[in-house]
This record gives sequence, structure tokens and C-alpha cells, in this order.
Amino acid sequence: MMENNGKQAVGFGLNHSLQDSFKKFRKEKYFLCLILHNAEGIDPPSKYPANASRRNYRACVWINPENRYETDEVTGGIRKVAFDEEIRIPFNNDYGIPLETNFLSLEIVRVRSRCDPGPSRGSVVVGRLRVPLPKVPLVKISRRFGLVRLVNGEIVGEGHIGISMKVIPLH
Repeated sequence: MMENNGKQAVGFGLNHSLQDSFKKFRKEKYFLCLILHNAEGIDPPSKYPANASRRNYRACVWINPENRYETDEVTGGIRKVAFDEEIRIPFNNDYGIPLETNFLSLEIVRVRSRCDPGPSRGSVVVGRLRVPLPKVPLVKISRRFGLVRLVNGEIVGEGHIGISMKVIPLH
């Protein structure tokens, strides 16, 4: 840094960690590269026995609720539902806020269920998740996340899903 009339000049002598911090706050366009792996422990047959061996599921994901993305419908086994699907979600960091203050929301929905007739049209949310996006672009994060669902008006932890995600800036 340079001295000028007793004041420090800012901008040219910034250390790298401070410059990296500023990069996190830039206004940019991004893609979230999301891979949904396996979901386990959703709809356990001991609690929800009807048609346990042939249930169909779809995952719905979003950063902005106005732009939702769905996986293909998959048939789940008794223990595991294998989505194994990649979704690329474009989003803007319009306000230059840290990436981790943006969230990914996910719902796993049982579809075409004969044991859930009526106004639901056979679609029931069996797991939900809200997780912050990775803090640093281009770093892949792979984790197993717990899911919650609404049971008799109460939020209950039930099931897990494996997710890999990476934020990719568009230049």
C-alpha cells in the first residue's frame, strides 16, 4: 500500500485472501451443476405399507421458486430410490451477495400413488430439503443430506439423499 498525505491508497496492494473474498461478492451469472444420487429411507414400508415394492418418485429442485426443475420419474425399490440424474440450474447473483446465502430447495414426490387418492391426484411430498449453495465456485461438494416430511401436522426427519453440486460461473 502507498502512503499519500497520511492516507492509505486502497486497491493495488490488496492481499490475495482479501481479493478472493471480494470475488465471492461479484454480481455474476452461474450454473448450479447438481447430481441427485440415491434416496434412502423415504416411504418406509413399515409405516406406509401399500404398494411398497412399486412406488414411483420424482424430484423437484429449485433456487428460485418460479423456476422449478424435475427429474424423470423413477420406480423405487423398498430400500432405495436411484435418481442418478444431473440437472443444471442457471441463476443470477444479482445483488452480489455471498453464494452461500442462496439456497437449493428439493422435494421428493411420490407420484401416481393409488394409496393417496383425492385432491392430491396421487402426488405426495415424501421428503424435503433446503441446503445452502457451495461457498466457492468450481469446488464440487458431495454429501448425504437428511430429509424431512410433514406427518400429522408435525415435521419429522425421515430419509436421506445423496447430492453432488458445484457452482460454475458463466463468463
